[in-house]
Order: sequence, then structure tokens, then C-alpha cells
Amino acid sequence: MVAAVAAAVVAAGAGVGAGFAGGSDGPRTPGAGATPTPSADTPSPATGAAGGPANRTAAPGSRPVVAPAHWLWPFTDATDAGVWQQAYRERGSQPWHLDPAATATGFAGYLGYPGLDRALRSTVDGNEAYVTVGLRLPDGTPHAAADVHLVKVGSGADGPWEVVGTRDTTLTLTRPAYGSTVTSPMTVGGRITGVDERVVVTLHSRTGDLQAPPAAVAAGGQRARWSVPVTFHAGPGTVLTVAAATGGHVAAVERFAVTGVRVGGGRPQPPAPDDVDGDGRTDTVGIRAPGTLEVHYGSGRTERVSIQAHPSDDGRLIGLADADRDGRDEVFVHVGTGAYTDHTSVFRYVDGRLQLVTLDRRGLVLVSGASARTALSWACRPTAAPLVQWSGTSADGLTYPGTLVSYRFAGATVVQVSSRPLTVDDHTRPPTGCLDLRTGSPR
Repeated sequence: MVAAVAAAVVAAGAGVGAGFAGGSDGPRTPGAGATPTPSADTPSPATGAAGGPANRTAAPGSRPVVAPAHWLWPFTDATDAGVWQQAYRERGSQPWHLDPAATATGFAGYLGYPGLDRALRSTVDGNEAYVTVGLRLPDGTPHAAADVHLVKVGSGADGPWEVVGTRDTTLTLTRPAYGSTVTSPMTVGGRITGVDERVVVTLHSRTGDLQAPPAAVAAGGQRARWSVPVTFHAGPGTVLTVAAATGGHVAAVERFAVTGVRVGGGRPQPPAPDDVDGDGRTDTVGIRAPGTLEVHYGSGRTERVSIQAHPSDDGRLIGLADADRDGRDEVFVHVGTGAYTDHTSVFRYVDGRLQLVTLDRRGLVLVSGASARTALSWACRPTAAPLVQWSGTSADGLTYPGTLVSYRFAGATVVQVSSRPLTVDDHTRPPTGCLDLRTGSPR
């Protein structure tokens, strides 16, 4: 069995073997079981353009009609919501779906804004709700980032909440139009009030296989127009959440707005092979000097990045793979060898340059290998958890009880999203594979 585990861990074939083994029981939200109430220092809900099915008026007491392009999160359609309702009625599964505040803050996390973890105010009117999500500044002042618009879907008293848009004020997203059909490339734009702003646009999807690098543009002024072209690769019919965010003054994300659109039947633009910066042009990556990673970008620019390798290892390129399906390849580099393990560092393109991915302020190291008593492996599981690391120990050399930890990217860092037991034996293989990249030993 030791040989079998070692072979599975160290010399696994290419491609993603098992399905995603992570997941989350729901948004990690303070007070997720109750709707927050306003306090004296709570900002009033914003007013302005409504991002939601406002033109679809429901009869009193009935559920709003949600168009296909308006199902943003956490469900994809009425059937998906119904599956949860059945699970809730049978087992009490994920009760946070009944709380608009928990759903709204969970949506902020889904967009990649983990700092916006507070529901500052909730206004519920029958089957519709607006939840002001934001954060508390270091001095304790509440800061509102967005008014999230939700509607109750499904049937019965246990109908869950679904995010359908935002109500926008000083940052608006008016292009593409809410509920419209789009193709790649598309122009995203709106208006902004502020000074020295940088609007970052990201695309998200709960259905289909989406590849879309973020796009950013400098902006500022009084209700000044902003716009930026965005390229993506997604199949026809895919529902996209288009998110625009700005920040950097008092928090990483201070304001955001979203809209919902649907991909049309035009030809999607495929990503370029070995595209590190996501501009659609092929980049060349290699180890040109000991301890130095060198990238020749398709734009003509060259960048060199130091490798934090073991003194006995100058660093060896394992390969490139778009682990989170955002249109930009991560770079995987072998940086050291233990008695029975191989160590891998990850680099990704963030804020205009290639950076070492860190965990808890130290360089992330993915480990693979096996001995008679210990086995380790890592893999990619796009898009929910781009990286997973498994480690297990054995008392008999046959069964390896262990733990599978799942991570997602947050800029040039990784954040743990889940941890669960996983026992590897004759019937259960360890997680391996990163798209077309082997995650075993490069030796």
C-alpha cells in the first residue's frame, strides 16, 4: 500500500482526478442567524438607481418574478432553490439562506471582498430586502460599501433569499444594461464620485466555465464617467455577475456595485496559451539564471522575480496552469526537496507584476511525497478552491487518515476556505492534478 500511495501522490497523471473536495457550510457572518437592526451610528440606506428587477412588480404577498439573468447568488434558478428547500425541510441544511443579512454578506465574500463582512442595516419589505453591507473602520466608524438587493424565491414560508443586484449611489454600474445579453469583449462602465479612485471590474458565474481576467481603470471626479473593456471566455447562456469595486483609501474595497447579464451566442474569445497577465497574448516563462524567474510578456516587457529556493536548489520551472480560471496563468516552481518530499512555490500576476503567493505572510509551499508513515499531495480544484493540500499519517502503511485543506486566492495571498478529514486507502486516492500540469515530483 505504501508504494501505491507514493505512486498516487508523487507520480500522479495530468488532469484533475476527483471532484472538488472542499466547500463551505455558508458565509462566515457575525450574527448570521438574525437580521441586524439599525443603531445610532448606522448609516442610512443609500438611495439611487436600483440594481434589481424593479420593473417586474409582484402582486401583494406573491414572490417577485426573477428573470434568468437576475439570479446572481447563491442559487442559479428556481430548481436550484427548490433543492435547498427540500434539504432544509429534511435536515435543516444551511439555514443562513433564510437570513437576508447573512446572504448579503456571503455575496460580498463570493465576489472576493472578504473585508466586507458586516450587515450594517437591513430593510425587509415582504418578499424584497435591501441590506447595507460594509465594515467598521479602525476607529469604530461603520462604513457602508453597497446596498445589496435581494428577493425571496421558492415557495412556502421557508423561501430562501437570492441576490439580484445592488442599489447604487456614488459608484454606479450602468453598462452593460441590467439583464442584457453580452459577448466578449464588452465595455463595462458607469459613474463615480471620488478622488484618486481605481475601479476594478471582475466577472463571476455560478454556471458554466468562466475565464475572465480582472480589468481596472483610474477614475475620479463628481459623477465622472468611467469605462473599461473586459474580455472573457464563457459559453452561451452563462449568467454573469459583473462587479465593479473601488477602494484603497481606508480599506481594500470601500464601495462596489453589480449587475447581471447573460452571455449571447457569439464566439467567446479563448485565452492565449501561457498567458500570465491575462492580456490575451502568449508569455514566455523560464529560469534564466539561478534563483531567478524570468517572464517575457507578449507586450514586449520583461520581468525578473527572485525565487526563494532551498540553498541546494536554484529553482526549477514545473509549469503554468490557470488554477482559478481567471484568465491568468499561475506559475509553479520547484523550490526544494526533503527526505521524501518535493516543495513547490506559486507565483501569480497581481497589480501589474508577478508576485510570490503567500500564506500568513510567508511564501506558500505546496508539498508532495510519501513515506511508510506520511503522505502529502496537492492539486487544483477550480474555481471554488483553486488549491488544495492533503496530508496524512499511517500506523500500518495501508490507510492514511488525513486532512484536506482548501484555499482560494486573494490577490497575492491564499485564504483557507475549508478543512475536512480525508482518508486515503486502496479505494480513495489523494487529490492530484492541476489542469494539464502534473503535481507530482519534477525529478
